[in-house]
Amino acid sequence: MMNFTEKDLLRDAEDAGFREVHVELLVDVEPGTWVVDWERLLNTSPNPNARTAGEGLRGALSDEEFDRFEKQVRPLADAGRGTLRSAFAYLRAVKT
Repeated sequence: MMNFTEKDLLRDAEDAGFREVHVELLVDVEPGTWVVDWERLLNTSPNPNARTAGEGLRGALSDEEFDRFEKQVRPLADAGRGTLRSAFAYLRAVKT
């Protein structure tokens, strides 16, 4: 879903026959978080077809590793401390 760069987007538009192509990339990094608390973090998935964060963590980590991870990250999640990162690419094109 997001396995492309702005260069890929530009090339794909040109390959599709668009000749006048404009790509605007907007990237933001700022203090904040979308995480409300640890439980909601574990039960959140990036899209309906993806596993939740908790399912991914449980699948990737042993019980001991998960416990260590939770001990470190849960206080931060519950306190709402984090960094928001976002990236948007806006494409305008004219097909001639």
